[in-house]
Amino acid sequence: LRQQASLLLRSLTMKETVARHVAPFIRDGKGDQAALRAFLVAGGSQNLSWLFDLLLDPRTALNETLVGIIQGFGREATEEALRRMPGRDPQGIVRLLTLIRGVGEKVDASSLKELLPNEDWKVRREVIRTLIRFDDPAAGELLRTTLQSKERDRVLEAVGLSCRYRVEEMLADLQALIRIVLMREEDAILNEWIVGEMMKTGHPAVVPLLEKIASARLTISPKHLARLKRTLYRNLQRLPEEKIGKLLKMGSKSGDREIRTVCAAAAKSKE
Repeated sequence: LRQQASLLLRSLTMKETVARHVAPFIRDGKGDQAALRAFLVAGGSQNLSWLFDLLLDPRTALNETLVGIIQGFGREATEEALRRMPGRDPQGIVRLLTLIRGVGEKVDASSLKELLPNEDWKVRREVIRTLIRFDDPAAGELLRTTLQSKERDRVLEAVGLSCRYRVEEMLADLQALIRIVLMREEDAILNEWIVGEMMKTGHPAVVPLLEKIASARLTISPKHLARLKRTLYRNLQRLPEEKIGKLLKMGSKSGDREIRTVCAAAAKSKE
């Protein structure tokens, strides 16, 4: 009986047996994540192999249970992700980079920069996000390069990443993209996106640039400039109250009724 019990326990800890019985719960995102994580981590690194196979299987939907369990292995999970990176397809690389960021164990930036020749934008975007996550200075240069891309969707995403994570560092680069004197419709859309994303940060560093936009008059695209200013004032509440005095003063004298209304309401709320 003791021998049978021993064989049963041994079978329950074998990688193949564990994978066969546990994988369906993980693939479906079911089960108690904390309990599964504790059980599999306690089983050791032998479980990492099949967990990564599951992660990189295109038939497996990426879910919180699977990622959370692998993250529980810490540094081992990061090292396994880096080992699995070479030769992987874009979807696999994106999943591995997402995992590396989630684990939070800093990696050698050179191993990530090797991915940059990849033409797939999703891969390059995730590399930038990962470098940002680990505060690598190369992230700023990659963002600057992407801001100059001819692909508008990439530029818009780079603006969002710049504002969310590096707004002070990237402020001059963002300002260089804003067109005031001559604005085509596509320029107007980009202007409004940049201003909206900057204001979402609520960072005081963006205020001087916003004041320049609010005071701008010289343009041969007055309708686009008016639209840009309305975008600015519609987001005014996102900025620190003590930093918007000059913007309120300029807006209260605006010829645009909506802007004056916003400023009057903001001034009243400060009383």
